[in-house]
Amino acid sequence: QVNRTVCCDMVNRGVAVADGVLAKKDCDELFLVGLLSLFDVLLAMPLTKVLQLINLADEVTAVLLRSEGPYARFLQLALAVEHGRSAQAADIAGELGIDPAGLGNTSQLALAWAEEALGISAPDL
Repeated sequence: QVNRTVCCDMVNRGVAVADGVLAKKDCDELFLVGLLSLFDVLLAMPLTKVLQLINLADEVTAVLLRSEGPYARFLQLALAVEHGRSAQAADIAGELGIDPAGLGNTSQLALAWAEEALGISAPDL
């Protein structure tokens, strides 16, 4: 059985990472970064092996395997918000030109979207 909590976290992280990015290509790739960043947990195998099975843009692979490249700070922002590190999240958001005041709301909206997309609610988790 698929771990529903991990699936919700994956979709939530995907939405959170991509939120506020205007270019469709970047938005799509950032959503993938957030989603795939937990594939190793879901599949119980190293991310390096998971990514060998998927054809991805170099920028996506770089952030997932080495936390580098143009998308790295976006994933770091999502992780900071996810782990309640508000000062770090505000700093990263500022670097990315994102209003730190909206981070909490973005996180809540991403979670709601993930729950709806997966057909689950908080009590189901």
